[in-house]
Amino acid sequence: MKKLGLSVIAAAVIAGGVYINQIRTGESSMLAQVPVDTVFFAAQVTPYPLRAQLEQFFSPVLSERELAQLKRELEETTAPSQRFLMTWFLHYAETADDADRFLNDYGLADDITGYSYFIGMIPVLKSSLAHPDRLFATLDRFEAQSGQRHEMRTLGERQARVYPLDLEGNGEVVELWVAHHQGELTLTLGAPFLAEQQIKQALGVTHPAKSLADSKEVAQIKQRNGFSSDNLGFISHRQLVTGLFSEDGNEFARQMTKLIDNPSEVASFRNPECLSEWSAIAGNWPRTSFENDYRLENGKLAIEGQMVVESYNGVIVDALAQMRGFLPDLGRGLEGPLLSIAMGINADTLQQSLTTVRDQWLEQEYQCQALGEIQDELKMMPPEALGLFAGFTDGVQGISLSVFDYVLNQRGQGAQMLESVDMLVSFTAKDPGKIIATGSTLLPPLAELNIKPGEKKQMDQIMGEPLPQIMTAEIAGEHLMIYVGTQSEAAAQRLAGQAPTANGLFSVVIDYRRAIEPVFSLLTVMSPEAAAELVPYAEMDARLALDLDVDSRGLVFGYRQVPTGQ
Repeated sequence: MKKLGLSVIAAAVIAGGVYINQIRTGESSMLAQVPVDTVFFAAQVTPYPLRAQLEQFFSPVLSERELAQLKRELEETTAPSQRFLMTWFLHYAETADDADRFLNDYGLADDITGYSYFIGMIPVLKSSLAHPDRLFATLDRFEAQSGQRHEMRTLGERQARVYPLDLEGNGEVVELWVAHHQGELTLTLGAPFLAEQQIKQALGVTHPAKSLADSKEVAQIKQRNGFSSDNLGFISHRQLVTGLFSEDGNEFARQMTKLIDNPSEVASFRNPECLSEWSAIAGNWPRTSFENDYRLENGKLAIEGQMVVESYNGVIVDALAQMRGFLPDLGRGLEGPLLSIAMGINADTLQQSLTTVRDQWLEQEYQCQALGEIQDELKMMPPEALGLFAGFTDGVQGISLSVFDYVLNQRGQGAQMLESVDMLVSFTAKDPGKIIATGSTLLPPLAELNIKPGEKKQMDQIMGEPLPQIMTAEIAGEHLMIYVGTQSEAAAQRLAGQAPTANGLFSVVIDYRRAIEPVFSLLTVMSPEAAAELVPYAEMDARLALDLDVDSRGLVFGYRQVPTGQ
């Protein structure tokens, strides 16, 4: 079972790895290929700089230990289908850090385009393919190494390689289809999941009866969310609900029904009540939509995008918006932190907002078992309980922790391994002094600060215990800041001049190279084998920023990955 599980995982990662979620084609013809009831759609219309990603943002698929284990399992495996998938996955893992070899072996250009969608539960992956002969030569090698063979089939004007994969050795075959036509690669699964007519649709021989081009859903997504990029996609909550809770409401449901051996086992959620109630929820939260933008800046790849959990439930969206607090801007590039975590929270409205969300869930009595259980849990959380945390955070607008530098001591143990740190902790509140008074109840050392607005106080000990470094506490405006180190001191001065406006819920920033470098240097001396596994991260020129916010569209997740110096 372990080998089978690895083989199935290999199939999934192969598809994702070769495709990289990225066909040069007109948008209307592309959308005409996608069935309207797809649960997922993603398009990469503008050329994606794949080579730049492989060279700049590479991270290992498997560790050296995992690679060795996979090779041992491959040697022990005799089933051709399992050997084929494991060989493919092993090749992918070993070439992902070599852009020239990866692109050459899979026949891909430096820049690629593509799109993906689902026919029911089955993914259809499309990618531009510059050199099909190279890809098929690579697959031929996998066949020779594994004993797996393919069949050539023709549907309309399309030819495809079909790999009949007997993963469990019981004669039950899953077909992997690999096709190429006019510069377009198609990967999908055939029998027993897809009928011939559906495979024809996947290969582009025919079109679905109703498509995304007919529904105009993509145009609606762009307009509603203000997306400017054509590199976008969505997850349809409504189609997922229909697929999970009905027997034949869409293709997903029909395929799932065929996979269910005993209908009584799913009767607790596959019933009219669950379908009706979950459909009503999905009507208010219809989909998760996303867009991506990729660009080269001075030869370096920058990635930006956003993902929106769309909502038409104005009551909950307004309640969440009332919770927004202050997220500080402490700089980017080398002047910014190597690691930063911030939470924006309006403690004054927290209890009321949480109570509103709770009451919305309790507004009607659900009959569906899963929803009823959620309601039972919420009933055990009275409004008074939701307000306990707010009592300790009265007036708070935001909390953040930022690390700008740190040094490790290879001779130290435990906490003593941290030789020095340059960091800033900030609390933003209407009355920062009150944080000390209320917070000392939970954290007694805070009582020793005894600091007034406009003051700075240096501390070399807490509760009689000496600190490894002298720390400074300062109240400036509506910010209580505790910091140590020159970079943090400069950041504190920048923060002191920032007005605490509500600008988000949560954010995290990590500079891979700067964050990993001290650990890597230490491990190079103490454990070279462990250090070797960190080499890709220590060399990664990337700064990742994630944030969570809420606006009139719903919940908004933003992400930005740029070279370290930006």
